[in-house]
Amino acid sequence: MVADSPNGPFDCSNAVSHLLQVGGFGNPTMDTTQLVRWGEPGPGQWVTIFVKPYGADAHTFIRFSAGVTPPGERYTHMPPGELERARKQLDEFLAERSAEALDSVRGR
Repeated sequence: MVADSPNGPFDCSNAVSHLLQVGGFGNPTMDTTQLVRWGEPGPGQWVTIFVKPYGADAHTFIRFSAGVTPPGERYTHMPPGELERARKQLDEFLAERSAEALDSVRGR
């Protein structure tokens, strides 16, 4: 999905692309499959992008490094219940990625 305007609405990959653009990274607007190939692998200095490029289940998350945004200013505009849902999704995604990484190391 490509955003209809520079101010959204954004899906997950467009939102991550937009945040990177606002941060001055000079990247194009990317979908999840393009974000897989963008940047360097591993944790970033300012942000870490998690990408799950699996067809209909494709999804993108972003984690800001400590100190990038003060804790009191995070998630301040999320409707009630959305923060818990987002945290659960992120936890499930990270657990799945960890299991996949272990499987690849073990040769499965």
